[in-house]
Amino acid sequence: MVANAALNASYTCIMTYAWTYAKRGGLNQGIISTMLSFASMINIGLFYCLFKEKVTVVQVIGIVIMIGCIVCLSFETKKIGDEDLSEPIDEEHDYSVGPSKVMSCVYALIIASFAPWSMSIKQVFVRWYMKDYPPL
Repeated sequence: MVANAALNASYTCIMTYAWTYAKRGGLNQGIISTMLSFASMINIGLFYCLFKEKVTVVQVIGIVIMIGCIVCLSFETKKIGDEDLSEPIDEEHDYSVGPSKVMSCVYALIIASFAPWSMSIKQVFVRWYMKDYPPL
């Protein structure tokens, strides 16, 4: 129960920091949320290695569809290349101190890559400690 609470708190912090850096860099914040869908691929790998659960055809088809949707969403992202990267996106906040827009986007993506791992580790704990877990 403590691990569950700690992983929920870590997920919240990770996503909050990632969204903050994404906004600061002018990156579509939906990309940060979309990265959480990679938890299903991490779950498959972890559960295969730790619990010897098999990957089904339905899971593979689901992952292929999910990756296709992520690729389609990425086409809608705003390109930073044509902008003046020294000007702040948000006029309400002073971004003169801190990383540039490009580095803010890089930080957002790096930080957001930890969120699916946090959720996957939470699922591993649920699987380990749930008494009547029905395996597939």
